[in-house]
This record gives sequence, C-alpha cells and structure tokens, in this order.
Amino acid sequence: MDDKSGRLKKKRGVTRTSVTKICKAIETELTKTDVNVDALEEMLEQLAVESNELKNLDSQIEEFVSDDKLEKEVKEVAEYTQKIITWKFRATKKIRERTKNVDSLNVPSSCYKESSSNIKLPKLSISKFYGQSSLWLSFWNSFESAIHENDSLSEVSKFNYLKAHLGGSALSTIEGFALTPENYEIAIKLLKERFGRSDVLINTHLNNLLRICPLKNSDDIVSFRKMFDNIQTEIRSLESLNVLKETYQNLLCPLLLKCLPPDLVLEYNKSMKSDKYEINELVDFLSIQLKAKERSLMYASPTLIVSVENNDLKHYVRLIIDLGSQRSYVSKYVADVMKLKCVGEQTVTHGLFGGLKRRENHKKYSIELRNTENNFSCNVEVMDQNKICTSLPKLKDPKNIEELKQLGIFASDICLNENLCLYENDPKEIHILLGADTAARLFTGEIKNLSPDLIAMNTKLGWTVIGRSRITENDSSSTLMSLLVNDVNISDLWRLDTLNINDPAENQSRKEL
Repeated sequence: MDDKSGRLKKKRGVTRTSVTKICKAIETELTKTDVNVDALEEMLEQLAVESNELKNLDSQIEEFVSDDKLEKEVKEVAEYTQKIITWKFRATKKIRERTKNVDSLNVPSSCYKESSSNIKLPKLSISKFYGQSSLWLSFWNSFESAIHENDSLSEVSKFNYLKAHLGGSALSTIEGFALTPENYEIAIKLLKERFGRSDVLINTHLNNLLRICPLKNSDDIVSFRKMFDNIQTEIRSLESLNVLKETYQNLLCPLLLKCLPPDLVLEYNKSMKSDKYEINELVDFLSIQLKAKERSLMYASPTLIVSVENNDLKHYVRLIIDLGSQRSYVSKYVADVMKLKCVGEQTVTHGLFGGLKRRENHKKYSIELRNTENNFSCNVEVMDQNKICTSLPKLKDPKNIEELKQLGIFASDICLNENLCLYENDPKEIHILLGADTAARLFTGEIKNLSPDLIAMNTKLGWTVIGRSRITENDSSSTLMSLLVNDVNISDLWRLDTLNINDPAENQSRKEL
C-alpha cells in the first residue's frame, strides 16, 4: 500500500509541476500588450487535461491519507484547485474580450444549408480543435455540416475556415500546405487518418469512461452534473462509432458504480430489475437522481469570500450581507483565531423572529476586510457573536454558474473552494455578517439579471448572487428560520408568554388554585 501511495504522489508531483508551468505561461501571456489568443486557448486545453488528471490522483491519494494529515492534504488540494480556477477564469475572460468584436472564427449565416432569403440566421460558432482525439467527432460533425458540405463555398474558402478552426497538433499536421483546392482534400484526409481512426477513437472514449472522476458526495450537484454529462458524452460517441453497448456494459457498469458514493450505489442496487448490469438502466437511474437533486437547489444568499487581516495573520472567511441587521458581527471563533484586539463592549437588545427580544453583551472589534482580487480593503467595526447563522450552501445550479461565466462575473463564494476558508466544523460556515451599518457603503449599484428570480450584485468586496433558485418550500423555510432565530432556545418558541399570550391560571397564586 505504501508503494502504491508513493507512486501516486510522485505522479501527482509531476502533474502539479505541469499545472504550475501552464499557469505561469498563462500569466506571462496575459501581461503582453498583444495577447496571442490561439496560444491562450491551447494553454487552456492543456490545463483542462492536467486538471482532470490531478483530480483523479487527488481522489486516489486521499484514501491513503491518515486523519492527522488530512487537513494538510485538503489545503494543498484546495490551493491547486484555486490556482487552476483563477488562471482559467482570467484567460477565458481575456479571450472573450479579444474575440468579442472579431468575426474571423464565426461561420457566416450563409453557411447554413437551410438558409432562406427571407430569414437572416445568426452566425454559427464552431469550437477549435487542438488534436484531442475524443473531441474529433464533435468538431468534424459541426465543421462538415456547416463548411465541408456547403456548395456555396469554394475549396480554398473551406481550407481557410479549416485552418482558422484548428490549433495545436491538429494545425501542425497541415501547417505547410498552400491554400489550393487539391491540398484541402489532402489536408482532410491527413486529419482523418491521424485523429479520426475508429480504433483510436473507440479506445479513447472507453478510456475516458474508465477514468471518470469519482463522485464523493451525491449532494455535490456541480460534480454530479459534470460526471453525468461526461458519461453520456462518451457513450453517445461510442454509439456513433457503431459500438454496441452489450459489448462493454458488463465491464463498465461495475467500474462506474465504484465511482459513486455509497448512498447512490445502495439506491441503484434496490432499483435493479435483474441481476445483469445494463448501462441504459444505470444512466436512467443517475438521470432521475440528478434531476431530483437539482430541483431541490437552495435559495442563493448574498455571500462572499473575503480576506480578514490582523498584523501577520491572514485568513479567508465566508461572509453574508444582511440589510435586516443594523449592526455587523464576527464569530467568536474567528475573533479568537485572528487574535483580534477588543476595542470596547456594548449591550444590545436583539429583536428576533416572532417579536422575540433578548439583551446581550458583545465585545467590539475593528477588522480589516480585503477582497480576493486584493485591490480593495476597508475597516469595519463588528461585535462578536457565538454563531452567526446556520451553515449556508453555495449556489450550485450549473445553468446559473455558466451564466455568470458568460457575463464575465467572478463571484468569489461560487468560484472559490470553501475549503480555503477558515472554519470550525463545516466549510460552509458563515463567520462574518455585514449589516446595514456597513453594507450600504459597499454596493456599487451594478446589477446583472441572471433569471427572473436571481440577480448578481457587485460590491467593492466582489460580486454576490441573491434570489431564488430551484428549491422545495420545506428546505427554504428551515434555512430561513435558523438564520432569523439565531441562538434562541428552541423551548422558548413553544412558550406562549414569549409571544405575550398568557394563561390566566399562571397569574393565580397557589392559594387561589
């Protein structure tokens, strides 16, 4: 076991070095005045491949990590995850900026074979192909229907479009050819021979299925959706290559089940109609489970990840904005860990849900908050509190997350890993509450609509998302209740006198009774 663990760690070390080099190359490219978009796109492809490999290695190594070293392992994994997310986002944003007004990579509307003289169709964008075999079919199907079989284009024009949509090793394969009709046919033949061989494609898609990243938690809807989409993509690709499911399902199903968390495996075993594995049955089961979990996504609370600094100490923490609170608060846990200096005390009467009131004495602190991009900081006066509120999950709706990416919005609490943050028991803990006394001066006024019930708001500490995603009523009410009746004894909620409703008998003396 030690030998296997050692080998995996050595392999991960090489992969981490590769990730660091790619991120450094992206950083260097972004500092240039004339950014090479093609180079950035190629680096992103390389980073995606190395990122997937790193995830697989992390999952395998975690099984060998002892409890006393687990925290260190999680922090290291989070650091590399954060590095990958940051540079991927910055590179994607720069590419989007540079190509926003450039139509060279867009297929004109005339390339639609079903075009009508009365209808002006939108431009069709085809993703570049960099030489990854598993993406060849997707690329070629799009290019063939839009360009290759379009009779309105000359062979030379088709060759121009082909070169414009290739990068990396794929472009190198035909780089030396002159733009002539004869060379276009030769170029297509070479690309098919190198990247379109059926045996190579079948092995590639089967290997991708065998290397599916394990799902650790069925409630991690983003990872669940990504895993499910990857499985479906690979199976559809095998079908297009005329590979029958019966030839591989007995091998694939047990391996995929090993990648699922125990609760899903148990439910699947209960639902099996026979003793034989069927890939269609497994895929249908995963689809039903995923849709059910996506329907129960929670409300998006206005949360952020910020840096708290005090002398030499610096930690990321999760923060919530609550305009219903007149004051701002920090958890006693963070105050202790950050060694904050008390600047006074204050007794406050809290008005809580249902008209409840209670007086509490709080220590006061002055803390420095800084956004994750490190270009804004502010000092905030806060009072301590045992617990700010219940742990709040992050927004995990894949559609909303993709919408944020399209708008170029970096929402720290959605894009960053919560394991980077300081927490006592649960990474989803909230440790700072910004009330109306502070939050009002941090809003920039910039708002983006994501859906009818969800908006993104920009603050000086970063973007946050607020509103209603898809959720069941019971889940929402329980979350809101725990936020509003913070630290109230549950027995108090059942006492009628708390709500000023008294039984006359309670006012009678023992003698009267």
